[in-house]
Amino acid sequence: MEHSRSDIGVFFRGEYNRNFYYQGAVSIIGSVEFNDRHLIRSGFFLGRTRFDTDIKAFASARLDPLWRRPFNFSFAYMYNGLPDYNVHSHTFLPLVIYNVWRTEFALGTSFRLTSFFGQPPLLESTFNLSIYLNLINSETLNVGITVGNYNDFTARPFLAQSLAVNTSLRLTRHWSIISDIELTQSGSYVLAGTFYGFAFRAGVKYTW
Repeated sequence: MEHSRSDIGVFFRGEYNRNFYYQGAVSIIGSVEFNDRHLIRSGFFLGRTRFDTDIKAFASARLDPLWRRPFNFSFAYMYNGLPDYNVHSHTFLPLVIYNVWRTEFALGTSFRLTSFFGQPPLLESTFNLSIYLNLINSETLNVGITVGNYNDFTARPFLAQSLAVNTSLRLTRHWSIISDIELTQSGSYVLAGTFYGFAFRAGVKYTW
């Protein structure tokens, strides 16, 4: 039977990286799914280091026009801002998504417009890739691994891949605990990765 489903989550994130050392952040993400086929999501992120404030936001739509076929299509908009440095970027990311068994592949090209100190924006494009493998999928526990160079809030350069372990623990019909551990790199040269940092995110999600 077709139905709609909504959820909203609040998350706290701690990150250590080689540029800004420690960062703390809070984010809110909500989604609405229509008829088990189409998904709309959006979120807001506010982070702080010793030196600056980091503001991010996104909105995305995932469509299943072929009715439960393995191919889906997605389009996302992302805003990233560092107001202390007067730097703002707007990213548009179309994706083709393929699902098979417990694995999801996503491919696309992002188009980012970045403005520094009020100057005209600069356009750059990047090939984006994500591979998700679901390891545990039960009524109460879901565990997966993601490798890719983008997430809900940010699209990174192609060689700046990250590895994340994603966990969702369902407490009741409505409440779940979400946690992620992510290792990131700043790119690679002659196949040698350069470690950038790691992050941990935890929060709660309410579904109805």
